[in-house]
Amino acid sequence: MFGEPELPEGAQEKFEELQGMQESLEQVAMQIEQIEENLQSARQAEAFLGDVDEGTSVYRQVDELLIEIDYEDAEERLESKVDNYEAHINRLKSQRESLEHDMTKLGGELEELLEDKL
Repeated sequence: MFGEPELPEGAQEKFEELQGMQESLEQVAMQIEQIEENLQSARQAEAFLGDVDEGTSVYRQVDELLIEIDYEDAEERLESKVDNYEAHINRLKSQRESLEHDMTKLGGELEELLEDKL
């Protein structure tokens, strides 16, 4: 008698889809935050490398080992890392915008279904 209110046809599916999109959006936001932290670290390393002489020994950590690499290689690796992080952030932000757009559209459709029921 007082069970759950009956939803219009298709509303439950749209609601579940909306929830799934919200979860995806949260995951994308967490990924952006993590990659931005990595980007900041890489930029700090670039700045630090720029402050040392080119003849200074530079080491790269590989698992538990420190391996000496030349200055130019370190510089190139850091530049590549920064570029990759920036590209990844841009892709994630585009994905976030697309999800937000789709959620707005789906939310409107769900709202229409629910308004028609009332």
